[in-house]
Amino acid sequence: MKLAENVVSDVLDSWLRDGPAALARVAHTDPGKYLDFIAKVLPREVKLEVTTPTDDLTVDKLESLIAFAEQQLAGRMINVTPVAEPVPSLPPLRPEERRAEAVRLGLEDETRQIEAKDLF
Repeated sequence: MKLAENVVSDVLDSWLRDGPAALARVAHTDPGKYLDFIAKVLPREVKLEVTTPTDDLTVDKLESLIAFAEQQLAGRMINVTPVAEPVPSLPPLRPEERRAEAVRLGLEDETRQIEAKDLF
């Protein structure tokens, strides 16, 4: 078994070192031999198995997931978090405070556009 492993390893090393150049040489000098080699090396059949995350789900579970997604897309589901006490509203920011906050958040250009739009 060790001999076979060594031979395969040596063949791989040889291929990695000389294979591409040898293939190019044979393709140029003897295209028929090149195509014969390719036909022998490539597998005749390829087994392809495709799995999806829904493979193990039942039809009922899939239908309920679809219904949930449709409700979400239609905007019918609203998540409401109950609040024990009303949240007091903060006083509005003065224009200079609004600009300073926009700069802090990196939104200065957007704020300028909104303020300019409010003028018209």
